[in-house]
Amino acid sequence: FGAVSIFRGTVMSHDDQKELMKEAFREAAKEFMQDQMAKFGRWSLHTIAAAGVVALLYFILQMSGWHR
Repeated sequence: FGAVSIFRGTVMSHDDQKELMKEAFREAAKEFMQDQMAKFGRWSLHTIAAAGVVALLYFILQMSGWHR
């Protein structure tokens, strides 16, 4: 017995169902990884910018005569 496809109302074999599920999982995993990389990129950019501001502030304070 085959299952009825929700897209066309046709009968799909078990192998076709497995391939459809694999493709759906691959697409979901790909989207998840893209979202995670976008979040990581945003956080790493903010971290680099904050480190640059701190380094600039430290340099200015050192040059203006601030000592330990």
